[in-house]
Amino acid sequence: TAALMWPEPAATGPGRNDPGVRLSEVAETLAAAPSAAAAMRSLAGWLDGLDTTGRWALLKLATGGLRVGVSAGLAKAAFAAWAKLDPEAVEEVWHGLEPPYDALFAWATGTGPRPDPRGLPHFRPFMLATPAELADLAPLDPADFSAEWKWDGIRAQMVAAGGEIRLYARSGDEIGRSFPDLLDAWPFGEAAVDGELVVMGPDGQPAPFAELQKRINRRTVGPGLLKSLPAHLRLYDLLAKGGVDLRPHPFAERRGALEALVAAHPSPRFDLSPLVAFSSWAELDRLRADPPAATIEG
Repeated sequence: TAALMWPEPAATGPGRNDPGVRLSEVAETLAAAPSAAAAMRSLAGWLDGLDTTGRWALLKLATGGLRVGVSAGLAKAAFAAWAKLDPEAVEEVWHGLEPPYDALFAWATGTGPRPDPRGLPHFRPFMLATPAELADLAPLDPADFSAEWKWDGIRAQMVAAGGEIRLYARSGDEIGRSFPDLLDAWPFGEAAVDGELVVMGPDGQPAPFAELQKRINRRTVGPGLLKSLPAHLRLYDLLAKGGVDLRPHPFAERRGALEALVAAHPSPRFDLSPLVAFSSWAELDRLRADPPAATIEG
């Protein structure tokens, strides 16, 4: 409506937009605006140089209301394909950057170095589970492997660095807004952990996934939900500590470091996902078929 009602300057018409209005200028100016009034003055100047379609696009971008049906994951994949970069390498630096992503495009075009995410609470791509049949495991030695339960929640990664704490879903989307109680309870200093995000029931055990869904994607969480469905992270792995990337280290070493970290900083919001003892693939298969709790998926 505002795009249609804005007075049409004489110098513009359909398709005649001011070539001086650049997306990077809009993003940088609005981000640096000292007040809402200053932002509105800049916005008014840009609107004067655009036709109806241009004004509509500008207002959508400026208000965060642009909806084009493209997920963040698809945008990252498209960028990686265009730039001929490893999608995981793009994912790892993406969250440490701000619009208009000058450093990202400089890296993609070979005019700048790879952005350095160190010191930032950036996302680290997950190693996801791969389905396997019992026969697929036969050539492997069970002694070389560890097993853990898959809890009825969502895979999540929690990262603290640079004085900031973030909670990511497996997609790389930041979801901390829906779980402020977990952010407030973070006890581990500068670190990155991998775990299963659940909500706890009255019995102190993970509640069914349907209960977790009551908190997912909420912009604000009321006191009632915070009290009745407290967020909890059941930990699988320690990805980084004190600015050191631990992913190149063996899992057994990372697990030992995670156990020591949890023991040194006990919290009712964080605990270890216990390892499942087994001596053969057949035994593991029997355990998987009959888990000890209803909120275990496998």
